[in-house]
Amino acid sequence: MWGIMNASFPALIGGGGGLTAWVSSLPPVLIFFSGVGGMAIGLMISNEIAARSIQKRLSAQKLEVDEPKHPESQEGTSASRNQELADLMSANIRRDTGILPRCIEVGEPYIDWPGLLNIDPYIDFRFDVLSSSVFTLAIGKTSTGHIRYQNAESINAVLERTPEITVPIEQLERAVWRRITFRQWLSDTVMSVMRSSDGGKEITFTFSGVSISVESKLPDGSEGPTCRLPLPDACRVRMPTHQELSTS
Repeated sequence: MWGIMNASFPALIGGGGGLTAWVSSLPPVLIFFSGVGGMAIGLMISNEIAARSIQKRLSAQKLEVDEPKHPESQEGTSASRNQELADLMSANIRRDTGILPRCIEVGEPYIDWPGLLNIDPYIDFRFDVLSSSVFTLAIGKTSTGHIRYQNAESINAVLERTPEITVPIEQLERAVWRRITFRQWLSDTVMSVMRSSDGGKEITFTFSGVSISVESKLPDGSEGPTCRLPLPDACRVRMPTHQELSTS
């Protein structure tokens, strides 16, 4: 088709130009160049038409190439990937079931002292908790055991009342910090010792005898393993003086 156009358009337009020049009684030289010019114009027109036709065919071919030939292969790849993720999750669940306490990081405590001035005195302990487990955790629904208290005079006593969870962690996701708070109520005996001799001095609280519950749930919502919150064994702090407590 392109060859016919290349032959016909120059011939027609070139012949037309030459005929026009002859009818107009132009000199032979001008008649020659008129014919040549007409052929050149005809060739340009035919090339332009052919180029547009080729471009349309290539565009149609590109659309055909871009269309997915085997959609079932993509479905197979997606299914294989989903299976890999499911296998990985199962492996992580098996791993965390055996080492759940090691997946929990507990920071050093923040201690709030103002409750010592209350009629029924207490101390608040706040701990920041981070989980690396695939389970969702709930911490502090129950607590058992007792904190030990030791001062500079070598008084080493078990605090009679079990710590009370005042701010539990209802939902702890992976890689997110949350804070748990528990309150230690103090007996009159311990409180009198603290007020009389411990102000401005270092004292030690030992948490190894305290058990705060950790419950877990699997991604599907079913119950997972449980453990004790891995609190620091002990912390050594300076107890504020009565004047510091009064002005805090």
